[in-house]
Amino acid sequence: LSISPLDPSIVVAGTGDGKVQISTNDGQTWQDISAGLPNRWVTKVANDPFDPQTIYASLSGFRWDEALPHVFKSTNLGTTWTDISGNLPEFPVNDIALDPDIPGRIFAATDAGIYGTTNGGLNWHWIWDGLPAVPVYALKVHAPSRTIVAGTYGLSSYKAQLNDLMTGVTT
Repeated sequence: LSISPLDPSIVVAGTGDGKVQISTNDGQTWQDISAGLPNRWVTKVANDPFDPQTIYASLSGFRWDEALPHVFKSTNLGTTWTDISGNLPEFPVNDIALDPDIPGRIFAATDAGIYGTTNGGLNWHWIWDGLPAVPVYALKVHAPSRTIVAGTYGLSSYKAQLNDLMTGVTT
């Protein structure tokens, strides 16, 4: 579930049946906006912190023995979707997080660590040298401290400063 930080009446939900739903009236009514997305398990939905019309969704094919990454972006509240998985390696994407201060900076938690992009998904890079290549299932950004926390499968959690990640990565 994600509520737009720019327009709280916009709520996006990833559902247990592999659908993405949106409400633009504080949850009073909902619309299925899954057309254009693969029929996979929704792992995360997110509202863009810079544009209220832009939303993101990550999906996993793990249940179907599919290792392809799935990260999608819509700039029109789900009317159409663009695959921004780019050059992500073939691992399921379990979560995504958006940098609240830098447009186009996205983090993807995969079954083999965390990757990041500084250009909205055109190019992805391994970004966290102190984190082993383990399944990461949860990402949380604490905006006031510019901190990100990653929850892993089997190796506890890790914390880093957003400003320390992706240094030297060019677009």
